[in-house]
Amino acid sequence: MTCAVCFNCGGPKVGAFVACGRCGEQPETDDELAVSLVMTSRHLSQDELRQLGVKMRSGGKPRLDAETRASLRPAVEEFRRATGRVWPANPRPVPRGRRWWRAFLAWRQRSAAATARVRAPRLQRTRR
Repeated sequence: MTCAVCFNCGGPKVGAFVACGRCGEQPETDDELAVSLVMTSRHLSQDELRQLGVKMRSGGKPRLDAETRASLRPAVEEFRRATGRVWPANPRPVPRGRRWWRAFLAWRQRSAAATARVRAPRLQRTRR
């Protein structure tokens, strides 16, 4: 299992791209997916993950430099292709005068419709 730290609250979770059990946030944008991928036991040690979680709970936010973000782009795109998740790369800002939850519900309906149109290809296991 891959241990990870939530990109939003710094809480521990299992898996980089799953929803956090503490705050309920799930990475959606390309930047959030890249940060979530880095904040796993595949890239950091358990002690580093613990320290990162403590720092984030005290108000720190993780940031990636352009080089790291560019190196993680193929992994993020592969995740989107494999799962069929068609989230926007950069979500639209909420228009003024609209309540945030209306914009969220509209986005969720568009996302669900787009996900229903795209079927994730089945991954074939190779024999070793």
